Amino acid sequence: MSHPKATLALFLALIAASQAAAAADGEGAAAVRRSLLSTSPSVGPIYSNGNLEWRSWSWGLSSLNVRDAGKPMPGARAALCLAIQPFGALSLRSSVPFSLEGALGFYIRGNGNSSAAQLGSLEMQFESSSPSRYAITRSSTLAEALAAQAVAEGAPASTADALLAGIAAGQWTPVKVPLAAFEAQAGFKADRWTLGSCLQRLDGCSSAAPAAEVCLDQIVTVS
Repeated sequence: MSHPKATLALFLALIAASQAAAAADGEGAAAVRRSLLSTSPSVGPIYSNGNLEWRSWSWGLSSLNVRDAGKPMPGARAALCLAIQPFGALSLRSSVPFSLEGALGFYIRGNGNSSAAQLGSLEMQFESSSPSRYAITRSSTLAEALAAQAVAEGAPASTADALLAGIAAGQWTPVKVPLAAFEAQAGFKADRWTLGSCLQRLDGCSSAAPAAEVCLDQIVTVS
């Protein structure tokens, strides 16, 4: 993981284990949770293995719990669960910039309070402050990612709708997105992955819309 082209993994379901070495469960967990709920970019790390560190630069979240034990994936202890308000986002920044080669993969589920249409409109994008100026890729919605995934796997187009309905119903669902789909400029090195509401697609956006409630696990980019 120490090389930009190596696998960059966020084992978010194991946050409890990764933090246990630094703090006992209880006071340490509360401190981490408070920092992640902050809108300040100077929050503590949510994952670190000595070579790679990820921090939350999120905004517009009405809740964020990196160790939610409510409905984790089978075999896992917890998941990252959040509620994204309109124009808000989960934004994770890496200490090691990386090229957009290979694929982005993660598991996602809703909690039963958000519709398939609402979850499908969530956007993903990569951002960079390297080498000297801010840059951003085009965004891809969750619905677009599932449609592309169905095509790549030779599945019927209706598969994407079925997967999205399953996510809305609370089923853990794997998502795999080719990083080339984000159409970055030549030489682009990302250091942030952002999942949010109304990032670039503003048609139909309203500040009065309900928050999109989701859980994530096993977020990884593989080159």
